[in-house]
Amino acid sequence: MPECSQEKPCLVFIPRPLINWKEVIDDPVALEAIVDRLRHGAIQIDLTGESYRKKIGKEKMN
Repeated sequence: MPECSQEKPCLVFIPRPLINWKEVIDDPVALEAIVDRLRHGAIQIDLTGESYRKKIGKEKMN
């Protein structure tokens, strides 16, 4: 994400909670570096509830 900096906003959507990233990234040093860069100066918004696509898909099947 070199194009993201302190001067420009950057939106990152991650469908997995950061706490679960250790299941995907085996290297703890790399994991810490990635999370540190993403969270530095960031505003984190945690969304809960069923996804819109799943909800619509269920409605179409009924």
